[in-house]
Amino acid sequence: MSTDGKSCRIICPENFTFNEKTNTCIRSETTCPPNTYFDRVTNQCIAKKLTCEPGYVLSEDGTKCVKKVVTCPEGSYLNE
Repeated sequence: MSTDGKSCRIICPENFTFNEKTNTCIRSETTCPPNTYFDRVTNQCIAKKLTCEPGYVLSEDGTKCVKKVVTCPEGSYLNE
């Protein structure tokens, strides 16, 4: 605080909140993308590890389970 009674105010970017203890802006917990969670220790969004049911595989972007498609070469068939 200055001697004239005025003080500076820190303005945090969007999706961040001011932490008075650390005097820094930290990411708000509610801003993590789908299939991620907020880690309070690292102040980052961490990807959840998905486990797919039998017959499903993880999508290319790693965000969901999709039905596994098995195709056979011409002249053959899938033995289920």
